[in-house]
Amino acid sequence: MKKRNFILSAICFLTTTCSYAEGTLDNTKSFFSNVNYTVSVGLGTRTSNEPFDNAKFGFTLGVDAKKNIKSYVNDKVDVYGLAGLHFVQKGGKQSNDFMNMGATGNSFNAPQLSIPLHAGGAYNFNKCQLYLDLGPYFAFGLGGTDLEGLQTKVFDFGLGFNLGIKFKKRFGLSMGVDKGFTKIAEYEVTDENNVTGFLTTGDKYTLKGMAAYFRLNWTFGK
Repeated sequence: MKKRNFILSAICFLTTTCSYAEGTLDNTKSFFSNVNYTVSVGLGTRTSNEPFDNAKFGFTLGVDAKKNIKSYVNDKVDVYGLAGLHFVQKGGKQSNDFMNMGATGNSFNAPQLSIPLHAGGAYNFNKCQLYLDLGPYFAFGLGGTDLEGLQTKVFDFGLGFNLGIKFKKRFGLSMGVDKGFTKIAEYEVTDENNVTGFLTTGDKYTLKGMAAYFRLNWTFGK
């Protein structure tokens, strides 16, 4: 009797577990079936604070996963969430003077893997879509320029936004800005790395990152 009750209990447990797993799998498939993936590549400028407060060019590439949360006004307005993974470059230059452009120590580069987590809204026209999203980003350093007196950091955190237009829900153009709140590097002035000659040897600077991007985008999905 006990053995039969055990078998019946086991069968009920397995049936319940399978039903729950099937329902969870269906919900997961439904969730990801409504996600759009956007691949982007672009150019930008990046700058830091003194003494690397002159902008230099860089590039970025990445992918974003976007899911519409809710639509309003007869599907004209969409509210969505976005998560991405981007390769970005932070840094800056000490001087734009022609004589200093190629000098060792005039600029530094801090490549990063950045994870933006944004919320945004879009307005749908007949043949295009205008959108704006903003939110925090978390970035992880991938090394940096080997420069005397410069020590790059591993972690970066800040806020960013994107403003763009998408045609026929596929090809798009966008611009974005990232503003860092944590230091991406520390810099100490020495006799060898004092490019402009106006800095004081021994002074130390905390460097944060800011970058502006112009991107070309291509979206996969609905």
